[in-house]
Amino acid sequence: MSNTYDADRRWQNMCAMLDRLGLDTSELAHGRLASDLRSAVSNCQHCGADLVCSDWLARAPETLEKAPVFCPNRELFASVRDLIERGVDDEQRS
Repeated sequence: MSNTYDADRRWQNMCAMLDRLGLDTSELAHGRLASDLRSAVSNCQHCGADLVCSDWLARAPETLEKAPVFCPNRELFASVRDLIERGVDDEQRS
């Protein structure tokens, strides 16, 4: 099991990734997307690439179209972004 420092780093990495993808964690925490956020947190907390991710984020652009290939949430984030862009969860985020 990871120690608290590793868990904090993984959480910070995920928040930074979401910010760069234009996804707001407070919006994702409600409605239909909440289960996606829970899955993303779990995926990130079990990921072994947290140091790689931290290093990558230190050099990455401020805005991203997609998460990097090594990210276990790459497809999930793309799916959530697509749902938001299509307005699928609008009624839940008032």
